[in-house]
Amino acid sequence: AIRKNPQRMLQPHIVAAAVYVAKLKQIAAYQRFNCAGRWINGADDVCLAVGNIKFLAISRHYQRVEHGRTTNLPTHPGDIHHRLIVPIRQLSHISRQSLAYARSVTEHVTAVHVIGDKHETNTLRAAWEDWQKSLSEDEKIPLDIIELSHRSLLGTLLDYIVNIQRQNPEDIITVILPESPAASPLRRLISNPMVLRLKTSLYFRPEIFVTNISQLQEEDDMPVRPKDIRHRFIIPIAGLDRASLQSLAYARSITKHVTAAHVAFDQHDVDVVRSEWERLQNLGFIEKETQLVVIESPYRSLARPLLAYIDTVNKLYPEDTLTVLLPEFVVTHWWESFLHNQTALRLKAALLARPNIVVTDIPQHLRGSPRA
Repeated sequence: AIRKNPQRMLQPHIVAAAVYVAKLKQIAAYQRFNCAGRWINGADDVCLAVGNIKFLAISRHYQRVEHGRTTNLPTHPGDIHHRLIVPIRQLSHISRQSLAYARSVTEHVTAVHVIGDKHETNTLRAAWEDWQKSLSEDEKIPLDIIELSHRSLLGTLLDYIVNIQRQNPEDIITVILPESPAASPLRRLISNPMVLRLKTSLYFRPEIFVTNISQLQEEDDMPVRPKDIRHRFIIPIAGLDRASLQSLAYARSITKHVTAAHVAFDQHDVDVVRSEWERLQNLGFIEKETQLVVIESPYRSLARPLLAYIDTVNKLYPEDTLTVLLPEFVVTHWWESFLHNQTALRLKAALLARPNIVVTDIPQHLRGSPRA
């Protein structure tokens, strides 16, 4: 299927499927070996059928995902109303950058701190008051200091975020968190276990989005004043389905400087994407100001040309804060985590190692999924 339609390789879950199919072949060979002594009464046929059933189940799963992906976002930028939450422990330069980024998106921003150590909380409160005095009225942000509940610090923070979402059901809730650029979940767990656990909890709530700001950002990499932030967005797209249009709407609700980036493997792919883009623009689904960039990759490399393009844009607009929107599929079963998000995770790790680049996860789920 991949050879007949190279475009399918652009789907992160299809890339993972190729690896999984190779594993299935090994499983089938192993099953046949185990059945070698059981040829009587059709035992071998049954054993081989089990392997085929597994393959068909995986194939049907990918077909269902490919045609049913969606997000909890409107498709029109004017229908998106942002509300951002920034959990902080102390007023570091990463915290100030995160707060400035949030305030540059919307005035509906709240910083939240859970009382753990009273001395730490008092230090934060004093630093916060001094910092707020240096800001204009339009830049100031409220700080909610909340008591630790009978649950853990993680549970207290999660309850707070969920309550904000329930109180503002019409708003798009985005939580800004610091992120380690490590590609391995184990390394991220070691570097900041609290953040990873919170992100894992939010992962299963498709109505809440997460923006990642790298912990490697230096003080001069990103502005700490909202008025100094100029947004520019890049959205890698595999195709122009509903989920892609929703991601474009999210970006366009923040800035007019939005580019969709598509990696094409042949001229037919280029023509199809450009034709569909023009059709959707003429129908009004995509604003005329939004740009489409098609990156030709005859050697069928996905991440390398995409990263090269992002680096080029980052160098061309050094004064802009560049945000890359990456899809993250919300799995229903634990085993599906091995089939999805692998390419997105590698891209995220590479992007967060670069200065002045922010990554926002766009959770995608299946229409009609119980978690949706």
